This record gives sequence, C-alpha cells and structure tokens, in this order.
Amino acid sequence: MKHANMMKIPIRVDTEFKEATLEFVTKRDFGFLKQWRASIAKDSHPVRCDSVDFAALACKRFTSHSPTENYAHRVDDIAIHIRNNPLSEVANLILVKCDWFKESNVIGVAHFRRSWCNNIILDYLAAHPWSAARPVDYPIMVSGIGIAMLCFLSRLADKFGCDAIWGEATQNSCEIYKSFFQLDSVNDLLYIERKKSAAFADAIEKKWLDRKLKWTFEI
Repeated sequence: MKHANMMKIPIRVDTEFKEATLEFVTKRDFGFLKQWRASIAKDSHPVRCDSVDFAALACKRFTSHSPTENYAHRVDDIAIHIRNNPLSEVANLILVKCDWFKESNVIGVAHFRRSWCNNIILDYLAAHPWSAARPVDYPIMVSGIGIAMLCFLSRLADKFGCDAIWGEATQNSCEIYKSFFQLDSVNDLLYIERKKSAAFADAIEKKWLDRKLKWTFEI
C-alpha cells in the first residue's frame, strides 16, 4: 500500500478495538457534517457543539482554499512540494472513517499545515460529538479518535524534521493536550516540541503493540 492516501488505525469501542481508516481528502465529500449536526440536534453541550463547529470550519477552509493553495492528497505530496520549494506551505485535511459507527461513516477530522519554516500548524481537530463527549444514554463508548490523529501528526513531524506542532487550544482541550504531551502548561497557545510529540507517538504505538493491534502509517 505504498504511497496510498489511506492508513489503518485502531479505535476503542467499549472494551474492544475496531479498525478505522485515516484518509487524506481527495474530493469535497462533506455529507457527514449533516449527520454530525443531526446527532446533536438542539444539544447545547459545549464539547459536542465544538466538535461539529470545528469539523465544519475544517471543511469550509478546504473548500475555500484548495483551488489556490497547495493541498496534499497523500504523505508523498508534502515531500514533493518541499523539494520543489523548501519554503512551501502545504495544507492537509484528513478524515477518520469506519463502517461500524451507525451515526456517521466519518468519526474524525483534522485540518493542518506544514508551514514555510517547517512546523506543523494544527488548525482544527474534532472527533464525532458523541465520542468527544458521550451522552449518558448513548449505548457505546468510542474513544481514541483524536489520539490516533495526533499520533499521525507526530509521526509527520518526525518525518519532515519539524521543530514543533503548534496551534490554538480551547478551554475544553488545553488540559487534554497538556496530559497527552506531558507539557508544563497549555493555555490558548498549544506548542509541542518534536521530542514531546515523538515521545507521545512512541507511547501510543507501544500500547497498540502491547495489545497486538495493527495500524499502518505510510510515512
């Protein structure tokens, strides 16, 4: 599967793990946004609302910018743009998809960029609202969607020798990022040095190995 735009990742569903795919967007297929909005309906829970809003913003950015901005459709595309111009900014939109979550076939989305000075800028990251903040009456617990996407970004930072992953943290995500990456503090600015992101990815992949789970990050 070399040079593919699709990678396998494990996602926890209750006490088991199921396979999902992490894919670069190659077309404007954003029908899942209606499903996410239908899931929360008139729900005002801030974490679930943030999930839908961030996913919509990521798709809107892709729709607006992809006609004129460099977008990657696979990992190799990033390298091609860098070889052509080391100061290239390369944008990316990835989706996490599965066929076992009845609410939506898309359960995660992230928009990020490789900056002209070789950092990873995380613009938006969102898991399905019922994974981000599970309603008390929802029958299953789905977790690890954001972790898998952040692990992938961390490995990209390794591959391209990026100094850091940075972006904006919200009041609902700052403590999560602080815990994941063992950071001293996180306010509205998220800044993860490569040694921290590499340690995070190492720890996640070790857990997957210990559980005999399979994944394919084609990087």
